[in-house]
Amino acid sequence: LEFRVLVVDDEPFNCETVSRAFRKNDEVTVELSCSGSDGLEIASTRAFDLFLVDFAMPHLDGVDFVERARRHRRADRVGRAWH
Repeated sequence: LEFRVLVVDDEPFNCETVSRAFRKNDEVTVELSCSGSDGLEIASTRAFDLFLVDFAMPHLDGVDFVERARRHRRADRVGRAWH
């Protein structure tokens, strides 16, 4: 059983750090997005089990991303990360 995670953060370092942590588990597939709008586009084409979203992003922030993603039922669980 594969577990799919979408990480949405405008800081590449944060995306890579989270991705490296998940790579240790062969049953987890991680996709990365550097903006909220790109993340929604990715989420519209594939189903994910979890979104990890930075709430402080320009243009489409994490709060708006989560609201839109929930409306479209693209993930059952949404993790929150602040920095």
